[in-house]
Amino acid sequence: MKTKYTICIAFLLVMCILLGSCQIGKQPDSTTPNASTTTEQTSSESPTETPSETPKETTPEPPEDTTPETPEDTTPETPEDTTPETPEDTTPETPEQPTPGEDEDLAYLDIPIKKPRGYMSREYALKNSSFYVKLKFYLDWERIDDGEGGCSLLRDGAEIGRIIAGEAEDVAEWKTVYRKDAVPAILNVTEYLERCGTGETLRFRHRFCYRYTECGEERLITLTLDYGEADTYVQNQLRDSVLFVEYKTDPMYGALSHLQDKPIIVLGNSFIATSRIDYIYNEIAAKSGKSPVMDAQSRGYASISTYANDAALLKRIENGEWSAVFLCGFYGRDETSVGVIKNACNKSGTQLIIFPAHNESDAMLGVSTGPHPELLKINWKREIDLLIKEGRSKWDFCIDDAHSHSTELAGYVGAMMIWRAIWGEMPDATLTSGVIDQVWADSILGDYLESPTFELADPSKITFLE
Repeated sequence: MKTKYTICIAFLLVMCILLGSCQIGKQPDSTTPNASTTTEQTSSESPTETPSETPKETTPEPPEDTTPETPEDTTPETPEDTTPETPEDTTPETPEQPTPGEDEDLAYLDIPIKKPRGYMSREYALKNSSFYVKLKFYLDWERIDDGEGGCSLLRDGAEIGRIIAGEAEDVAEWKTVYRKDAVPAILNVTEYLERCGTGETLRFRHRFCYRYTECGEERLITLTLDYGEADTYVQNQLRDSVLFVEYKTDPMYGALSHLQDKPIIVLGNSFIATSRIDYIYNEIAAKSGKSPVMDAQSRGYASISTYANDAALLKRIENGEWSAVFLCGFYGRDETSVGVIKNACNKSGTQLIIFPAHNESDAMLGVSTGPHPELLKINWKREIDLLIKEGRSKWDFCIDDAHSHSTELAGYVGAMMIWRAIWGEMPDATLTSGVIDQVWADSILGDYLESPTFELADPSKITFLE
């Protein structure tokens, strides 16, 4: 009985388990809201959660993003990627070669300066030039001809510098440490401190360049001097206090040869009319088989400003009516009028030539032409002064009136100056129009007609460079 009872109990337990299982299997059909919500969040049919639960889309992405980056960024075994990057990144940050050079730029400060026993001045000029420069040197510097058209400077038998015509041939081998310019003037002076070499071969020098314009061409004298050979006083003297002196007049043969048979005009005051310069020039041309080409405007009490303010005249210049303008009228302080007339000339390619008449001021001439040192100057006033200085009578060239107007002989001198600049020779013509008595003119001018040059200083003291 007991066994049968046990079997019944077991049978009932089995039935209960089976019934429980059936109830659990029916639970997904439940219509309760919570059950529906849970099913949407966890069901594999939900479109919202599909990307995160789908292994085909999420599984391959990590290796695609991370796998290729790992060897490129972190793998040290690839010399082709890492080796070239190192010099490209670090080389410009460690400029091993420029750094010593930059430091050596200041090494000249450690060079002792020689002390002078005294000072002296020396004169140097370019061959075929009318100017010389006067330079301050140490008393114990010697100078000898270097046999190459230049001059060597020696101290105790050793060369310490050179002075030559033109540019230094080795200028490309030297690096500029600093540059100093003197105040702009007719002579432009520039000082360079330069270095060459490095370490044991390091050297320093001064290079002084003296530039000026003569007959429309730039001229240059160069002085090179080892650093330490000149004290500050001499350095400053060689840059800022150089005397620039005209030691002879230049007849300017051919300086204006491009104007042959070209129309020209002289602008000035009443001195143009009394001198008859245009009539005389054109007669010389006619007697020489050339075309009379000179015009002139003579206005009483005219100055350069008179013509600078003449709009009609400036327009004619701008239109190229003349190939050159010879300008007089420098007897008042005027710093702008030359520039106005020059601008008009520039528009037509007309050349402006400075041509002061005899009553004009040298000081005012300097003021007016100072801003334009490139302009060619034919100094008519000075030529007459020098002819008088040689012993000729002033009244051969000046009328005895309130303004000492220029005579026809003064006009003849001015016409010859322009003629030789254009045609490259003194005129060989006998004038017969009556404006000039040729026989009388020849007797007054004498040797000037053969050699129209005046010495203004003793050339025997000048060293000439070529």
